[in-house]
Amino acid sequence: MAFVPCAPSRSVGCRLPAATPAAACSGRPLRQSLPVGRPATARGRPAAGALRSPPTMQHAADSSAAPATTTLPGASTTTLWVDASAAAITQDSPDAEVAVALAAEHRLTVGERARTVVHVCRTGTLSTSSVKHGGVPFGSHVDYVLDGAGRPVMLLAVDAAHSKNLVESNMVSLYAQPQESSGQGGCRATLVGRLAPLAAADGVDGADEEEVAELVEAYTERHPHAAKALTYPDRFNFFRMSVEDVYFVGGFGVTATWVAVEDYSNASADPLAFDAPSMVSTTNKRQQKELRSMCRVFLGVDDAETVTMMALDRLGVDLRVVTTSGATSEFRVAFREKVACRFDAQSALVKALQESWEKENGFGDAWEEETPRVVVKYYGRA
Repeated sequence: MAFVPCAPSRSVGCRLPAATPAAACSGRPLRQSLPVGRPATARGRPAAGALRSPPTMQHAADSSAAPATTTLPGASTTTLWVDASAAAITQDSPDAEVAVALAAEHRLTVGERARTVVHVCRTGTLSTSSVKHGGVPFGSHVDYVLDGAGRPVMLLAVDAAHSKNLVESNMVSLYAQPQESSGQGGCRATLVGRLAPLAAADGVDGADEEEVAELVEAYTERHPHAAKALTYPDRFNFFRMSVEDVYFVGGFGVTATWVAVEDYSNASADPLAFDAPSMVSTTNKRQQKELRSMCRVFLGVDDAETVTMMALDRLGVDLRVVTTSGATSEFRVAFREKVACRFDAQSALVKALQESWEKENGFGDAWEEETPRVVVKYYGRA
C-alpha cells in the first residue's frame, strides 16, 4: 500500500450545526447524546457498503524515521490516518515535514499542554531543600496562581518549614497534577526554578506596585481563605517563582519530556482547560458504546477491551485503547471545526460520534464530501 502525503486541510464540515463562539457561548443548549436507532440526518439513505479499517502499518526498529499519512480506501470512509508513534514506516514513507506538520497541527504543543496543566491546578507540591535533613528534598502543599508568563505566585507563612528552607536555598520545584487527571495515567508538570519575595519595584524579581496589587487580587479571588492571612502581614509573604525548566508527563508511557522555558512561558492555556475534565468524565461514563464505534471506524480497532477518553481540547480528543490481547495505544481524533469554548466542543464531539455511527451503520456516503478527519497514532505498546 502506498502512503500518500496529504497537506492539512482547514475546511469545516457541517453535518450538525457547529456552534459559533458568539452564539454557542451564550448558553444555547446543544444536543449531547446520540439517538437510539437510525439518526434523523440519515433517514432513507441506502447502505454504503462495508466499512474498511485503517491500514496495517509496517514498522521498523528505527524510531527516527518519519510518520506516515494515508487516506483510507473505500467509498464510505473519509479519514486521514497518521502514524506518529515511535515505530517507523519502512516503505513508501511520505515527506517527513508534511507528515510531522500534519500530526502537530492537530494536537497542542507540549508547551501548551504543560501550561494548561499548571493553569488548571489551584494547588501543588513545593519541594525545597530541607535544612534539618541536609538538603533532602522536602515536599509541602502550596496554593498558587500564575502571572502572565506562567510564573507561580504563592503566599507562604514565615514560620512554615518551606520558608525556613528558602533561607538556605531558594532553588525549588513545583509539581502540579489536576485532581481530575490523578494517578499514573494522568497529565502532570513540574516547574523548576528559584523562589523570591514578590516585592515592590526595588524587589528581587522587579515587580512594581501595580503588578503586585493585581497578583494579590488574583490570588485572593482564587483562594478566598488567603484574605484572612493578609491581615497578618508580619506572618505571611508573597513569593514568585522564576521558571528555569519545565518537565511534562502526558500519561503513563505516552509523553515524558523537558519543555523549553520559552515554549511554556509564551504558550496560552487551552480555552477548554476548566471544562474538559467534566466533559471527558461524562463521555467515559455515558457513551462507551459510541467511543467503541469511534475505535472501529476511525482507528480500525475491532478488539478493544477498554476505550478511555484521556483528554479533550480545542483541537480534538485523545483516546487510549487497550485490546483484548493487552496491546495499548493512544490516538488523537481531530476536530474539523474551530472550537473556542465548551459549547463548540460539545458540538464537535457530537458530530464525531454521529459520523462514526453513520459510517458503521451504512450511511457513510453522506460524509464523502467532508474534509478527511485526521487521526493520529501517538503511542503503541504490545
